[in-house]
This record gives sequence, structure tokens and C-alpha cells, in this order.
Amino acid sequence: MIRLFLLLAIVMILWAYWLVPRLQPSPAQWFKDRMKTVVLVLVLGILAFLLLTGRLNFLIALFGLIGAGLARLLPLLMKYAPYIQQFWRWRQQQAPSYRTHQQADNGINGAMTREQALAILGLEANADQASIIAAHRRLMAKVHPDKGGTDYLAAQLNLAKKTLLGS
Repeated sequence: MIRLFLLLAIVMILWAYWLVPRLQPSPAQWFKDRMKTVVLVLVLGILAFLLLTGRLNFLIALFGLIGAGLARLLPLLMKYAPYIQQFWRWRQQQAPSYRTHQQADNGINGAMTREQALAILGLEANADQASIIAAHRRLMAKVHPDKGGTDYLAAQLNLAKKTLLGS
């Protein structure tokens, strides 16, 4: 019986080995999908062999052991459930809240003042239109969402430019 199992495993490995070189020139995602299929076929083949030979008992016993362990842990988990809920609520309160682009444009805390806009762009009070545009471009290059920045920061820069230029 073990010889049959080994023979089946060797045939499946050779089949996968034969299939891999034919998949090499293909695109990466297609190759990944095919390899997942090969692994799934191998696993299902081994499980089918174990089922047909009556050697699947250890797997059923393992699932039973896991189920019994979870059944014993359930009262303990329920005892600490309120603490877990408190922890998750605390985590949500500690997490930074990001406003959306639309919220920033609408000015949730009121319209942006000229002083706030100057501070965001890092400009003096007597800044002209060219320096406002240059500062906006320089900062936007750093915090643009496509460059790894956030929507909120980009929206704040846009709102500051809009406030200063009046358009």
C-alpha cells in the first residue's frame, strides 16, 4: 500500500515537473494560477488516496481534537469578551481619523483662513501668485497620493492654494 502511495506521489511530482517548464514563458499571474492548480491537484490526490486506503483517520481525529479544544476554550473566551471589546474600542479611538477629500474641500471646521493657508504652504504674508503656485507644486510633489501621500494632505494643499488665489 505504501508503494502505491509513493508511486502516486512520484507520478504527481513528475507531472508537475513536466508542466512547469511549459508554463515558464507565460505571464506571471497565469503562472501563479497554474501553480496553485498544481498544488491543489496534489493535495486533493493525496487526500483521495488516503481516503481510498482508509488512512484518513488521523485527519478526522485532528479535526475532533481541534473542535474539543475550542469547545473548552469558549467559556474562557466569553469571560474575556468584554475586555476584548473594550480593547478594540480603545484602538479605534486611538487610530487617526482621516477626512476625505470632499470633507476637506467643504471645510469641516469652517472655511480655511488666509493665515492657515499661508502656514500650510509655508509662505510669508506678502506672498505673490507665483510663489503660491511654486510652493503648492513643491509640496504636492511630496504628499500626492500617487507618491505615497494621503488624500487628506493633498486636499489641504489644494484648499490652501484655492484660498490664497481666490479661484
